[in-house]
Amino acid sequence: MKKLTYNEILEILKDKFDVSEFATEDVSAPDDFTNSPEVQKLLDDHNQAYNNLIEHPDYNKRRDDQSDDFVRVWDIYRNCTNPYDRQFNEYLDSIGLGELTVIDRHGGEGQGDNWWKVFYFNAHDVYIKIEGWYSSGHGTDFEDWDEACKEVRPIEKTITVYE
Repeated sequence: MKKLTYNEILEILKDKFDVSEFATEDVSAPDDFTNSPEVQKLLDDHNQAYNNLIEHPDYNKRRDDQSDDFVRVWDIYRNCTNPYDRQFNEYLDSIGLGELTVIDRHGGEGQGDNWWKVFYFNAHDVYIKIEGWYSSGHGTDFEDWDEACKEVRPIEKTITVYE
């Protein structure tokens, strides 16, 4: 994989995603994306377990009224590997971005109106901070990609506090 710069990564992000959806991780591979056989099997297994769960006759019963068979079906679904993160990482690989890690985040309910998240693009050694603002009545908002994003680097700082 070619090592990309911050600007090259940002151009790919702009082309493929909405800044709000990407920043809040409300993204997935496009419908026409071809999964690897391994990820496709995980998706198929996950979907089958979900369908078995919601089609079970005890699905809408109170917990005390559910059969042991329903508990078994629920455990199978609950223990399924979540295939969507794997699928999204494969999609990121296919568009040249590689693995993505969320390094740090701040904001949301009870944390004031400042909101930000730092993403690390492992294959490129690039950190991108996406900034927005949060309000309890509306959720999180962002400017466009150019205004919301900046390249950052981890820097150690020493502070003195008096207690």
